[in-house]
Parts: sequence; structure tokens; C-alpha cells
Amino acid sequence: MSITSVELNYLIWRYLQESGQELAAFALDKQTKCSSYEHDKKQSILSHIEPGCLVKLVQRGILFTIAKEETDNLDGQESKLSLLSALAKEDASMREVNNSESSGASNGSSGVQQERDRNAVNSTTSTEMDIDMKGADSIEDDDRKTNHIIKRVYSRVDFPESFTAQWHPSTDVFAYGTDDSKAVINAIKDGKIAETVTLNHPNIIDYSNELSNERANEITTVSWSPKGNVLVTAGVDGQLRAWSPDGKLKNVSSTAGDIETELPTAANITSKNRTLIGKLIWSLNGNYILSIDTNNQVVLLDGNHLKPLKVVRASSTPVEDITLFDACWLDDHKFALSTSKKGINIYSIVELDSDEAYKNEVYPNTHDNIEVNQIGSLPGHNNEVSCLCFNNSLKLLASCSDSDYSIRIWRSNSSYNFLELDATRDLKRAYNHLSPIICLTWLSHNDKFLLSVSMEGIINIWDGSDGKAVKSVSLTLCLEQSTLEGSDVSLASLKDMLIYTAAVSPDGKWIALGDGSGRISVWDITVGDETKENANFLKCVGLYERPSSDSNDEKPDEKAVICELSWDKSSKKVAASYRGSSSVIFDWDERE
Repeated sequence: MSITSVELNYLIWRYLQESGQELAAFALDKQTKCSSYEHDKKQSILSHIEPGCLVKLVQRGILFTIAKEETDNLDGQESKLSLLSALAKEDASMREVNNSESSGASNGSSGVQQERDRNAVNSTTSTEMDIDMKGADSIEDDDRKTNHIIKRVYSRVDFPESFTAQWHPSTDVFAYGTDDSKAVINAIKDGKIAETVTLNHPNIIDYSNELSNERANEITTVSWSPKGNVLVTAGVDGQLRAWSPDGKLKNVSSTAGDIETELPTAANITSKNRTLIGKLIWSLNGNYILSIDTNNQVVLLDGNHLKPLKVVRASSTPVEDITLFDACWLDDHKFALSTSKKGINIYSIVELDSDEAYKNEVYPNTHDNIEVNQIGSLPGHNNEVSCLCFNNSLKLLASCSDSDYSIRIWRSNSSYNFLELDATRDLKRAYNHLSPIICLTWLSHNDKFLLSVSMEGIINIWDGSDGKAVKSVSLTLCLEQSTLEGSDVSLASLKDMLIYTAAVSPDGKWIALGDGSGRISVWDITVGDETKENANFLKCVGLYERPSSDSNDEKPDEKAVICELSWDKSSKKVAASYRGSSSVIFDWDERE
């Protein structure tokens, strides 16, 4: 009788799920695909596997080992086989060792010399243990002794639950989307909403039934242009709408439907073929937008009028666990786009007779005056690329993959000229990412540094010039020496938090993180001269916790799910979008 590695991985995966270690189970399944063991042919066997079977298997393995050993040494006496007897046996063995040491001291050896030898051994062992304790699951002693006080943060403005919210790039105005076919623009003054403009969207009509069913069009995307002169919104109907800052509708676009396919009608729109807009990515000057939907259709649009110009990539057939493409602009006319073939393509936009094109207001002909040409490719990743960001100063492109959690920095158009980032190679204590990377961005306060954040609460800061890690931090370990303002209780209880969303402030000094419990923590990510001494530590400087629900005053509202975080232009306000509870804006100033 034997067990295969596939079966063992499956049992470990089952055990991790049963014990609530969902992130560890996800990481194991990502690497081994052990969940694929569950299929029809195995159901008759799997239905008989009870919870806790891995623990039982290990226990029986220990008992079998003890039974075999005692059977070999059996002298006619009955053996008592159990885990308890195994531990007792081990304790007895330790006493025999201690007795032999004592007898050795009484057999002519110097008692003083024996004591010196033991002290030397204990000193060596203690040193080795100290070295081991400063491994990947610990931080510097100086940081451990310090009790960092985390400032409590309170909301200043509440607004309705929303899926997304974004600040205007130059004023105290923010926009958000609701689930009742509306987007809203609010102006903030003296910590209050001073003015509100409502942007109405049509409801969705599902034509798949003989009797049409109308439902609300939830707004899932709001995006300001870099200049702030256009706001683009999108709902679950997949249509884009461009608005002026005062709420006037400028244009409506159905992306590819206006270019290569027939316009939506009652005959061809159903809930099955409707797709969501996943990402809107503006060019640096705001003249172009890249739209990426959930079927990875990529469309280039005019940023001023929202006119579709070219379909860069047509829709793909929806498949399970497909990675949503990402793109970033290299300059005003070049962009990088991830592909389904684990690579990155570089494209260039060529305007043909652009003066005549903008004089001509004939809508269907606009796209004929634009060419989008592929000018290069970077086929270097081993899995699909999930995130891209470009450093305009150093001309470096960073990319990462959610499949193997790898990060690369590309120095040129050559697929061989890249840096593979590995924190454990550069620091004595380091943490590589072992879960999806939710944030990858260059820091604005010193643009040579690249920051990456993963769901399990690992933050790495890299030097883009050589690819070396300058900080590698486990946030849960940092919280173990921190207490919340007005409380003497350690925040070690947050050790199991999963990070859902992250946002770096415009000045590059702070990062706001939203976790699975709806909390928002603010961290100081400034990289200074002391980085080498504190390479495994970041300071949590603020924490916002959801207020208690009406039904239970002792616990925060557990139904609230945080969706998105957004900083204002001054890096002093954070807007947080929640589903299941009201969204909030809080002020941030560490000095207060």
C-alpha cells in the first residue's frame, strides 16, 4: 500500500481548507493543481474521505512506526501503543541521556570542566537559535522592543455604497458610481459636501426573455482624464459615457460595436453577451484612452470625444480563470499591452492627416485616420502578465504575473534584457510574494523605486536601477509591536488579514491598504538612508475601522466589503468605496 505525491498534495489541500487557511490552500493549488484530483471517476472514493483524514493518516503512521519498533524488540511483554506512550518513551530516553552525563561526571571527570563544557555547548546552541529566530518570520530586535502607536482615523464624509470612486486630478471634487443607474460628482469644502451633480444612466433591459425585464445599471467605472476636463463612466451594460465636470453628457460609446459590428439592438443584446469594462487607461496627455473589457477586448478611443478609433484586440471566448489584460502608456503615442501568450506587445499610434480628421465631424470615418502598429514584443514571462507600469524618467517597464508571482523590469525592447526580481537574493531576511500581486507601481518621491504588494500582506520595495530589494516586509509582523491609539492591546490579531485593494498617495509617501474585514491601514513607505537597518520594517501610522452595525454594537459591520481606495491631489484625503455599507472619506495628516 502506498500514497502518491498527487494524493498527498490533495490531502494537504483538503486539510488547509478545513482549518480555514484559504490563502495557503490557494497557493498550494496554484502550484500543484491538486484540486483537479476531484473529478467524476474519483467521487466514489472521495465521498468516503472524512474531515481530518490527514491528521489521522499522520497519527497512524506514527503508531505504525512505534509498533514496528516495539515488535522487533518484543520480549514476551504486551506493548502499549499510542501517541502518549511514544511521548513518554521519548521523555524516558532524555532522562537516560541526563543520567549518563551525571555518571560520566562521577567517573573521574572534573566537575568544573564538565560545567564549562556544558556552558560552551549551551552558548553555541543559544547563538544558533538566535540566528534561526532572525529568519523569515521575525524582525530586528530593535524594532521588536519598540511599541509603535497607530493613530485612529475617523470618517469626515459618508456617501452611499459604491463600487468605485475617484478624485479629480486638481480640485477637491470626487466622483463615484452607485448601483441604481447613477454616477455622482461631489465638491468638498470645509470637510463637507458643498455641491452635488447627478449623472443619470439608463436602466438595463434584458431582451433574452419574451417579456423584457428592466433592472438597475450599476456603475462600475468612473475615470477622470489627466487634465480633469472629462469624466468617463461605465456600467454593467458595457457602454461608456463622457461627461463634462459640470455634468453635461458629451458622448456615448459602445466601444467595438461602433466600429466592426452592428449596433446593439433588441435582437442581439442579452445578459450573456454583455461585457463589463474592466480598465480605462488614459494616455499621458489625455488624447487617447485604452478600454479593456472582461473578454479582453482592447479598444483605442479618442480621449476628448470618446470616439472609438481602433480595435487593438478583438474579444476572446470567455474561459474560466482568464487573466484580465493590462496596459500602460510609454509616451503620448506608444503603449505596452499584455497578451494571451505570456508576453508583452509594444504598439505605436500613427495619425494620418490628423488635421483633416478632426475637421471632419463624420463619426463613422474617424477610425480610418488612425493606424495602430505593433513595433515590438517582450515574450519573457512564464505565465500570463497581469500588471504593467512604466517609469517615464528611467524608461523602465515593470511587469508581474499573478500565476507565479514573478516580477520583471525591462530595460529595452530586447526580451533578454530584463531583471528578474528576487528579494531573498538581496536581503538576509526577505519575503517573496506567494499570492496575487494587487499593486505594482513606481514611487513618485524617488522614481527609481518600484513597490509591489500582494494579498497575504507582503510589501517589497525594489531599486529599479539594479533590481535589488531595499525593503521586504511582512505587515503582520510589523503589527505585532504596534498598538492602536487609546488601547493597550496589540494588533497581532490582524495577522490573518488579506489585502483586497491598495493605493499609493500622489506624493509617494503613504500607501493605504484595505483588508478583508473592511479596515483601512495607512503605512509610511518613504525610503530613506536608514533603509538598510530597517529593511524588514514599515511603520503603520493610521487605522480606520468600520463603525459598529446597528444590530450588534460590539462588532463592526461584517457585511461591508471594501472595493477601491483613492487619494486626493494633496495626499491628505482618502475616499473608500464599500459595498454593503456606506462609503467614506477620511482626512489624513500624521501630525494631527
